[in-house]
This record gives sequence, C-alpha cells and structure tokens, in this order.
Amino acid sequence: MFKKYRDVFCGSALILLGIGLYIASFGIKSVALNLIKADFFPRLDAALLGILGIVLTATGLKKGKIFQHADEKEGHFWENDGTISMLETLGLIALYIFALKPVGFIITTLAYLVMQMYVLAPKEERTRGNMAVFVVVSLITSVAVYFIFTKVFYLMLPAGILRV
Repeated sequence: MFKKYRDVFCGSALILLGIGLYIASFGIKSVALNLIKADFFPRLDAALLGILGIVLTATGLKKGKIFQHADEKEGHFWENDGTISMLETLGLIALYIFALKPVGFIITTLAYLVMQMYVLAPKEERTRGNMAVFVVVSLITSVAVYFIFTKVFYLMLPAGILRV
C-alpha cells in the first residue's frame, strides 16, 4: 500500500510543510526599507512547496490507479545506488557546513559543487572531460554567487583564507 501511494504521502507532507512554513513566516519581523521584505522569500518558498505537493499528490493518485507490483527481489536499502548517493550527499553537506567559515565561501562552495556533481553523475559519466566541466561550472557558479551576494545584495559571506 505504501509503495503504491508513496508519492501521495510525500506530496501531502510537502503541502503540510508549505502550510507550516507560511504560518511561521508571520513571525518574521522586518524593516520595510524596500518593496521586498524579509518574509517574502519564505512565503514564496511555502507557496512553491504547496504547489509542488499538489502536483506530486495528483500524479501519485494517477500512478496509484495503474500501479503493479514488481516481481523483483528487493535488496537491503544500503545496496541501492540512490541510498548511497543520498548518504554521500548528506556527508558532503556536513563537510560543507563545517568548512564554510574557516575556509571561505568560494573555495568551500567550489569543492562542494565539484564533489556533488561527481556523486550525482552516472558512473559512466565520471570521465576526465566531465570532471573538467564540473570544475569550470563550479568555479563560475561559486565566484558569481559570491559577488552577487556581496556586491549586489550587500550580504556578508565568509571570505575565509582568500580574504576577498
């Protein structure tokens, strides 16, 4: 039963999370210096979570009607490639959090993005050429995000060892 309607359960959880986030956004105090206040993005995220939850629930209901049990023997959850990728991603996020302040945003984000792309890439796509693409995309993204946030939005990001 859970396998048949797992998208419905996950979609419902997203809807509830969106509702909770929207309600929690009323507790955000902001100084109205411009049109976009501090509560705008949490409410936008809440609305997007709700919309995605509705879509996931609707597609789950549609798939649930035509669901057929697979005759495949299921192995342990840790033998699944998706589970391994998820655990590697959680480890990378933890490393990113611990390294962000001492190392700095640009270097830490560059390293995180390269490693995350490697983890999420299919095994046959983990070539030297693609690694070069991972590094270039990560470098451009890290530097662009850093300068947009510090020079356009005037937000402080950890400079770390670069002292930019």
